Amino acid sequence: LTEPHLITDYDFDAVFIDPPFANVTPEQVARCLRLIDADKVPLYVAYNSRREETLLKALNALDAPNLERKWSLSYKEGVSFETQDSIWLYGPENM
Repeated sequence: LTEPHLITDYDFDAVFIDPPFANVTPEQVARCLRLIDADKVPLYVAYNSRREETLLKALNALDAPNLERKWSLSYKEGVSFETQDSIWLYGPENM
């Protein structure tokens, strides 16, 4: 995400993102989506709900449908149980 590969010849239907949210900001994710011309399609993002306001501010500024919190997610490895309680899937409103 910090050095995205430019894709210019692909039409995205949707984008699914599970960013390393401790190391990448929502603004960086939005910038990458703009660079690969994927900022106008429905987005699905796994993200820490403790930082929801920042996520929604950055990604709802794109031309894609606005995001809303959908449901909680759990990981089998690599994420503490305390953090897992805060990870949610965000997706297009009313979908």
